[in-house]
Amino acid sequence: MKGRMNEEKKPRRRAAPPSVESRRVLHDVDPLADMTPRERDAVPPLDSPEFDKWSVAAVLEHNRERIENSGVGVLQALNLCLVSRVDPPEWLAQLVLNRLEAFLQFETATLDQAFDVPRITEKTRAAIVDRKRLIWQVSDAIMATLKADPSWEIGQALFEEVGMTLGIGASKCQELYREGVERYGTPDPKDFKRQLRRNIG
Repeated sequence: MKGRMNEEKKPRRRAAPPSVESRRVLHDVDPLADMTPRERDAVPPLDSPEFDKWSVAAVLEHNRERIENSGVGVLQALNLCLVSRVDPPEWLAQLVLNRLEAFLQFETATLDQAFDVPRITEKTRAAIVDRKRLIWQVSDAIMATLKADPSWEIGQALFEEVGMTLGIGASKCQELYREGVERYGTPDPKDFKRQLRRNIG
């Protein structure tokens, strides 16, 4: 009985914070950005477990279309929920179930096929990791440039400027920028520009 009482007195462990990679891949957003004061008042306290659940739900909903159309996106979304100790929303749980059922019912030969995850060699894996790292460098550099000087337009001049800092050409920079937004969910500078115009307006 004494041991049980001591166990019950142990403080509740806070969930581990979501991995940076999970949030970045899912195009993390500031869910408070466009809220009215009344809506902000309804948000749970920032240091509470309830806020963790609320913020993860906001990130998932923002990326819902991308997740629904990508097996890897489904896995990334599930990973975000697990590392955040947050139950996945019903629509995400159904997506996971649908892909698992496809494998269990022999509609696909492997889990790789069920989740659209191609098998790769170690050499290919290393090349993908290097390219992905460069994609994030391009994304970070573009966003940093725009935040430092919002007058930049998203076009050839910007890609030349960012490419020069990373030692790549403008066309390569643009290619990596587009691949990042479309495949890896890197922050889209166009969203930043739209938000900036709304703030000014």
